[in-house]
Amino acid sequence: MLSKTGGRSSNPVMMLPMVLLALSLTGQTVCLAAPNYDKLYNEAQVLMNRGSYKDARVILKRIVEANPRDARALTALGVTHINSDENNQSLSRGFPLAMDCFQKATTYDPKNEEAWARLADCTNINGDYVKSLQYAEKGIALNRSNPHILSLRAKAVALSSLHRDKEALPVVEQLIKTGYKPIDSLFMKAACLENIGDYKGAMAVYQQAEKISKTDTVIYHQISCLEHLGQRTEAIKLLDKILASNPEDDAALHKRAKLKVTAGDLKGALSDYSLAIKSLPTTSLLNERANLYDRLGRADLAKKDREKALQD
Repeated sequence: MLSKTGGRSSNPVMMLPMVLLALSLTGQTVCLAAPNYDKLYNEAQVLMNRGSYKDARVILKRIVEANPRDARALTALGVTHINSDENNQSLSRGFPLAMDCFQKATTYDPKNEEAWARLADCTNINGDYVKSLQYAEKGIALNRSNPHILSLRAKAVALSSLHRDKEALPVVEQLIKTGYKPIDSLFMKAACLENIGDYKGAMAVYQQAEKISKTDTVIYHQISCLEHLGQRTEAIKLLDKILASNPEDDAALHKRAKLKVTAGDLKGALSDYSLAIKSLPTTSLLNERANLYDRLGRADLAKKDREKALQD
C-alpha cells in the first residue's frame, strides 16, 4: 500500500489485512483474543469505589458498545452519570443519561434488582412518586426476604411523598434494620411520624438519633416537636444548650426570642432579639423587635427599629 508521498505505508492498522492474508496463504490460523469484559467490568467497579466515575465511564461505555444488552454494565454506567465528576453542573446533563441506562437495563434484564432500585430512586427525584413506587415494588418483589436497600428507600420516600406515611413507616423500619445510613433512616421515620401528627413518637426517634449524632439539626427537630406538643419551656431549655456552646448563634437567639414571646416572657425575648440583631441586624429581626417594643409601650424605640429596617 502506497502513502501519499509514494512510499510504502508503515501504519500497522492499514497493514493488518495484508498480514492476515499472508498468514492465511501459508495455512496458519489467526485468533485475535477477545476482550475480557468481566475483567473490564471489575476494573470499572474498582474505579467507581475510588470515586473515579469519569474513568470508569470510559470502560463501561466500551463494554456497552460491544454488548448493548449488558444490563449489568448499563446499570453501572447509569451510576457514573449520576455521580458525574466533570463539573458542578454535570448532574443536570448526566441525569437523563442515567435514567436511560436504568430503563434499558430493566428491559434487557427484568431481574436486575439494582437497576429497578436505581430507576425508582431517580424517578423519585423527578417527582413521579406513583411510577417510582411501581419500580420499587418490582425490585422488592425479586427478593422479598432481602430486598435492595435503594428499593426500600425509594418505596418509603414515594409513599411519604404521596401522603401515605402510615404505609411508609413499616418500610422505614425495615430499612433501619438493614443498618443503612442510620441517621437518614431515623430522620425519615421521625418525619413520617410528624406527618401523621405523632410528635411524641417523633421526639423519641430524634432523641435516639441524637445518641448517634449530636448536631444542632437533631436538636432543632426536637424543638419543633416540643412546640407542637405545647412544651415551650422544654423547647427553650434545648435552645439554652445550643447557646451555651455558641452564645452568638443568631438563629438560636431568634428562635428562643419567639418562644419567649409566646410564653409571655417579653423582657427575656427582648434581650434575645437585641443579641441576635447585634450579631445579624436583618430587616425581619428589626421589625419583630419593633413589634415587641410596641407591646412593651416603647413606641419611640419601635419607631427607630422600623426606620432602621427601611434603611437596610
